[in-house]
Amino acid sequence: MCSYLQNIAIALYAKMGGTPWTVDHDLTISDELIIGMGTVELSGSRVEKRQRFIGITTVFRGDGNYLLANTSSECSYDQYPAVLRSETTSVLREIKMRNGWQPGDTVRIVFHSYRPLRKVEIADLVADCVREVGDGQNVEFAFLTISEDHPFASIDKEQKGIQGKGGVVKGLYVPERGTIVQLGRYTRLLSTNGPSLLKKTQAPLPLPLLVHLHKESTYRDLDYLTEQILKFTSLSWRSTHPSRRPVSVYYSELIAEQLARLRQVPDWSPAMLNVKLRASRWFL
Repeated sequence: MCSYLQNIAIALYAKMGGTPWTVDHDLTISDELIIGMGTVELSGSRVEKRQRFIGITTVFRGDGNYLLANTSSECSYDQYPAVLRSETTSVLREIKMRNGWQPGDTVRIVFHSYRPLRKVEIADLVADCVREVGDGQNVEFAFLTISEDHPFASIDKEQKGIQGKGGVVKGLYVPERGTIVQLGRYTRLLSTNGPSLLKKTQAPLPLPLLVHLHKESTYRDLDYLTEQILKFTSLSWRSTHPSRRPVSVYYSELIAEQLARLRQVPDWSPAMLNVKLRASRWFL
């Protein structure tokens, strides 16, 4: 029961504008932003020609401080690239003015996407937005796809697990949290769980995250970017335990879930979320 009260207290503190904790980050540049991008289908079906989506963007400083959330208007699948371009450009312009970017500053912008839309080259589109807004700054840009939907698994044969109740071993062959496996120049496997984080002795082998860096990126230190994703899994202000996914995409999912429920409220309009609640963690 005590852990539940701790989680409630953390979420309440964050909703009231507090910052429970942050992480260390690269201080050798003027500014670093992590932008999580997500989409959610709220209406339509496979048999319909037009399906409506809501684009969701969460913005963080490099140390994990939550800056704002942006929710685009509903649009069709065909309209989504244009809406995404407009919303991304708008968010970047706001952050540029808010953080006071000066000519010659080195700024790093890292995008996290969990489920990129098919037939829509989001990374190229976002790269155009970065170039448009970052005129006058030295902008380093990285676009990462972070997915749990892949055919890979990580196994540590030297991991003997943790002795549980009744002599049952928990976490046998499960890699320690933070284990990174290189699959290629642009791809890594990241283990965000470990033997001590498994709740049940009979829990299946936890799947790692598949991290893929888009070739359009100008910043390509994938080791640093993967470690940053690991840090962002520890930044959930909803619990004392780390989440499976980084908060950059996890928060987008939480917003999408709440939007789906709020949509059932008569006369509800999401416009308030883009005005009064943009910097609030109302969804925790």
